[in-house]
Amino acid sequence: MNELLFYAILANVVRAFPAVYEFEGGPESTCRRPNTFAVLTDIADLNTGNLLKASPRYQQLPVFYSRKWENAGFAPSALAFDYPLLAVVPQSYTAVAKDRYLDWTLDIALIDQNAYPKGGASYCENRTYEEHMTDCRVMLMRCLNQARRFSVWANEASGQRQVLPPGATAPSPWIELELVDDLISPRITLQYIRDAYQDNLSGLFGSLTVSLEDCRILEPNMISLPQAVVFGPVTDGDTAFGPITDGDTAFGTGSHLQGDKFYITDNLCRQC
Repeated sequence: MNELLFYAILANVVRAFPAVYEFEGGPESTCRRPNTFAVLTDIADLNTGNLLKASPRYQQLPVFYSRKWENAGFAPSALAFDYPLLAVVPQSYTAVAKDRYLDWTLDIALIDQNAYPKGGASYCENRTYEEHMTDCRVMLMRCLNQARRFSVWANEASGQRQVLPPGATAPSPWIELELVDDLISPRITLQYIRDAYQDNLSGLFGSLTVSLEDCRILEPNMISLPQAVVFGPVTDGDTAFGPITDGDTAFGTGSHLQGDKFYITDNLCRQC
């Protein structure tokens, strides 16, 4: 697994997070469902417009997902996001010589706008700081616990990696390598930070360690591998470091090789 695959897991977990309602048949409690995932270059990105995520390129990458933007059809002019926000900030790597893995440390946070009573009738408009902290903790741990249930699969023919949600399988030559749960540190210490940043935010912040594949051995004939980074239209037969067939995608199978797309895969490491 590499960094982009881990981001893709978190983005998909946020996208699939079910709505929470105040009571059966009642209004949605939007403050109890994460609405955005973002990879930040620094926690200070919280003070910038749209978290420094420029449209339209970020529609193609797993480092940013906004439910509000998706509901607007990902229109370039409609780039926007809502809190609560699941955010990660990459920090450092620790590698061991001759080891297949390296440890990747990143900060992770579940952040929402402050929880002072606003005078409305809904739960979100009346919750206290204590309820705000509990809501952030529940959302963050549910996201992490769901992410742990994903699995990493490898294509025995090409070496390509993909991550699949629990219960999903891939046909041969794909084989399941490991559970994401085995790659994430089992403990995380969270700190509640209150009244910070320009949107008057509070939330839970912690540090997480993820084991990544540290591919040290490359195929001697890399030029023959059917993987590369491609910007622009991609069609059947287009090549970069090899043939690309319709249906190849960045994070699994499907077809998005039409129009201007960002195409990236992790195939130069067939030995890992």
